[in-house]
Amino acid sequence: MGLAFGTIKALDAGDTNKAYHWNLIFLNESITRAEELARRGPDERKQMLMALSKTILSHLEKFKERSAQTVRTDYLALEITKVLARTLNEKNDLRRVEALQRFFASKFIEERRAIDEFNKEFPP
Repeated sequence: MGLAFGTIKALDAGDTNKAYHWNLIFLNESITRAEELARRGPDERKQMLMALSKTILSHLEKFKERSAQTVRTDYLALEITKVLARTLNEKNDLRRVEALQRFFASKFIEERRAIDEFNKEFPP
């Protein structure tokens, strides 16, 4: 409920970056919960999770630059790829996930380095 409200507030304020961030939080929590349910459920749940994971993977690939706009979204996207790596089992999908993990990890490291350098130059 809080995530949905945060998204709505961000959209009402015209802050699409914050709305995107809130939605990545929701996506991460949702895919993690779906993974847990699929582990304990019937095969249909596992198949639904696999289909959802493939859709999320394709979306992240298509919009990876959008997801990599801030350290916070880099981190969330990286967390989502960790779940995708556990839920997908085809070699091609896993290669795609690994490529995204490398991409988001490198973006995260670059941005953290820039923040650290800024803080050295202009201490808080």
